Amino acid sequence: YYTIILLYYYTNILYTIILYTICYILYAILIICIGPEKPSIILVCMIYHPEEYFPGQESSWADPALAGLGYNNNPAKLQKLISLVYQYATKDIHIINTNTNKPIKVIPVPMFNVLNSKTIPNSGEPSDFCCRVEPSPAGGEKLAKCFMHHITNS
Repeated sequence: YYTIILLYYYTNILYTIILYTICYILYAILIICIGPEKPSIILVCMIYHPEEYFPGQESSWADPALAGLGYNNNPAKLQKLISLVYQYATKDIHIINTNTNKPIKVIPVPMFNVLNSKTIPNSGEPSDFCCRVEPSPAGGEKLAKCFMHHITNS
């Protein structure tokens, strides 16, 4: 019993360390990418949830990786991790324009709210995904509309 509690405690510490490391890496990459140019707005995107597995689905090059992450059996676990990284890293990025000392508008975009990871087989609706992890033409159109909405309404 105590071993399970201890393991749970250390697992939570490990997840926290991983989340904070991801936060730091995302911020560092963003600073490097904008360099001396100071845009007026920055869209910071969080990845989408991969398409969930359903019986009869075409095989994908990503199947072994998704299976290894336990996504086929328990997609909610990885989806929760993606949401946590968004909440604690992507959503909370603030950048100051070093030329003017004013903040640059940073717009967090959770792409997992745009694409539908739950494809319904034989529904007639086009899937948002190809190979379970890449946006299909329909999914790409949804993302493009989302980005344009954020850019034009900011």
